[in-house]
Formats: sequence, C-alpha cells, structure tokens
Amino acid sequence: MRESNIYAFPGAAKKPVLDPLKKAETTSSSDSTKSQDKALLAKSNFASRLPSIVWNCIWLIVHILYSFRLVQWLIGMDVVWRFIQMIYYWDTPGSNAVFIFFAHFAFSVFLAWFALGYQPKEVRR
Repeated sequence: MRESNIYAFPGAAKKPVLDPLKKAETTSSSDSTKSQDKALLAKSNFASRLPSIVWNCIWLIVHILYSFRLVQWLIGMDVVWRFIQMIYYWDTPGSNAVFIFFAHFAFSVFLAWFALGYQPKEVRR
C-alpha cells in the first residue's frame, strides 16, 4: 500500500482494515449480545429522556394556550378579582384571602415567565 501526501492530523486514528472472512466468524457469535445491548441502551435512553419529553410537552401546551390573549385576560381578571376580595376581607378574622391573592398572583407571574420567557434546551436556537 502506498502512502498518500495527505497530512495526518494528530489524534486521527487510521481505520483498521478488516478481513471479510474473519468478520463473518466473529459476528455470528456476538450478534445476539450486540442486539440485546442496543435494546437495553435504547430503553435506558428513553427512560432517562422521559421527564424531559413530558416537560417539553407541558411547555408546548402552556405556550400555545398562553399566546391567546383571552387566556391572559382571564388570568389577569382572576388576579384582579382576588385583589378586590383581599381588600374587602382584610380585617376579617379567619379569612385567608391575602394568601389566596398572593398564590394566584405568584402563579400568574410564573405562568407568564414559563410561557414567554422559558425555553427548553431542545427548543433553543
């Protein structure tokens, strides 16, 4: 075999030349183990990616629904209603309208950030 004039980059390994007869002998015994290893790897890869897939689906649904102005308006009106309710029940003993308002307000802020500001790794540009 002749050497070529192409520069060999450091760290680049030469491809081994395989003899087709030797390859046929070794593949018959290890085909079943290789296919089992690939199946286990595929299952473990899917199982490790399942939470990411579910999270991305939730983000997509929220992003699509939140992009409609009607949903934003309804959430905003809910927060305004809870604010008015909080002011009305401010001095009522046993009323937890303040906590309900803060919970609704925090959820609306989180939803706005989640729908408009957050992007999963697979969606980023």
